[in-house]
Amino acid sequence: MAIRLWLSPFSPIYALLRRRADARGALWYNIAAAARHKRMPPEETAMKKYTLTGIGPDKPGIVAGMTAALADCGGNIEDSAMTILANQFALILIGAFPDKATLEGLREAFAPVAAALDMTLDIRELHETAAGAPAHAPGENTYILSVAGRDRTGITAAITRILAAHQVNITDLNARLMENEDGPVYIMMVEAVLPAGLDVDAFERELAAMGESLHVEISYHPVEVVAL
Repeated sequence: MAIRLWLSPFSPIYALLRRRADARGALWYNIAAAARHKRMPPEETAMKKYTLTGIGPDKPGIVAGMTAALADCGGNIEDSAMTILANQFALILIGAFPDKATLEGLREAFAPVAAALDMTLDIRELHETAAGAPAHAPGENTYILSVAGRDRTGITAAITRILAAHQVNITDLNARLMENEDGPVYIMMVEAVLPAGLDVDAFERELAAMGESLHVEISYHPVEVVAL
């Protein structure tokens, strides 16, 4: 059930946010849950992981070109996010490559592709450590927080400051400006994992107070997972 912390007559935008959040959350978490039962046997070959981040003018063929270069290097995509920001296409992905792959070799292989696509690309080896955020099962304490209101400076900073203070871990954040007859409307959707010991009353009070201060509508609800 959604916990609505501050509401205004913003219902059309709120309804759009809720539908998008529920559909996106349910889709990804059900896919993840199904995948746990159909995992491929692990490959015996040792693999090294690298992160690839890039940005450049949006055009057809960027994903095809980058993933073709990755496949030619024997890489396998383990995680990725790609989107368009203004007129720029941005991507970040984590790829597993054969142990013989080197950072210099990957940079050399991707350089002509990035140049042809007018992309600024950075490649780094990923060194996994125990210091990272703890893993969580799909859907476990995972919530969608939605924010909508007239655009102003500092909305994202103010909301995420509260999340950080309560040790809420953001796993995904999307923000957009939408034109409205009364001016630009700022919309933000945050996917986050709530800690087990969260002081819910204090958390909700702070979000409600911030919503009133910023004149934005804030709501959060658990990801609704349904069987496929």
